[in-house]
Amino acid sequence: MATDTVKQEILAQETGRSHMSVLSSKSGNVFIVTPQERLDTNSAPDVDAVVSKNIESGETKIVFDLSQIAYISSMGLRVILKTVMTMMRKDGRVALCGGNDQVLRVLQLSGAMITTLHVPTLEEAVKKIQS
Repeated sequence: MATDTVKQEILAQETGRSHMSVLSSKSGNVFIVTPQERLDTNSAPDVDAVVSKNIESGETKIVFDLSQIAYISSMGLRVILKTVMTMMRKDGRVALCGGNDQVLRVLQLSGAMITTLHVPTLEEAVKKIQS
């Protein structure tokens, strides 16, 4: 899959952090959000800021690629749920992909709605959201 990667370095400049807690890219008309290491109280505001900024810019197809995180907390789950609810109001679409056992367990515990959005790979997520 050809992906035009665009790192969100603006976020690092705005927050004064040298470490990026989220990367983003585009695959066609799908905006891909890739949190790094953990999606928790420390990183969730950064991920939320990137997602919110892109939704305000008109993005309506969003994939959360969870393959690069080892842990997700309730704050991370909140960002995903907030995005899902926003996209429902805007007739947009959200898909989730990747994640280790802990991440998948949290998604399962969050309920059926989130579980149905998840597919194993990024390629499947992009395909699912475009169909």
